[in-house]
Amino acid sequence: MPFDLLARLSQRDDTPIVTLLKVNRTRRTSSLLFATALLAACGAGCTSGGAGKPDLPVSVSPGWKQLKMEASGAPAGLPQGGTPPVCWRADYKSEGDATVWTCGYGAAASALDASQRMPAAAREVKFQRGPYLVVVQWNNVSQTGITALVGAVERSIPDK
Repeated sequence: MPFDLLARLSQRDDTPIVTLLKVNRTRRTSSLLFATALLAACGAGCTSGGAGKPDLPVSVSPGWKQLKMEASGAPAGLPQGGTPPVCWRADYKSEGDATVWTCGYGAAASALDASQRMPAAAREVKFQRGPYLVVVQWNNVSQTGITALVGAVERSIPDK
């Protein structure tokens, strides 16, 4: 019986119940459209982690070869606080060895803050580029060799 009443009422457009049903249907459709638009606009930029995995060079002249690159914890001395970055560790070999940590933050300001608060250390260089903080540590490497590696890594990190 209630379905009969609803069918009869829906044939008339001027009843309060039909108007209420139309408003509810419109709100539901609008909410679904808004949620879909929000998800589409968010896309990959709304991930919970930081910036995406960097594309570090696999080889750098003179003689640097990347041995491996994997997700990793943060390097020693990286200040903790707020949302932790997503870090990757790449090991390189040449005349000596070097380790490159690339930590992606949600915003460039967070990476800059971390680079300024991280203490200096011997045989280590750090720089911030866009949402990334890069820390390079080395052993038994000439100044020319480490300069070439750091320059190549810096050029491979995107500004955004």
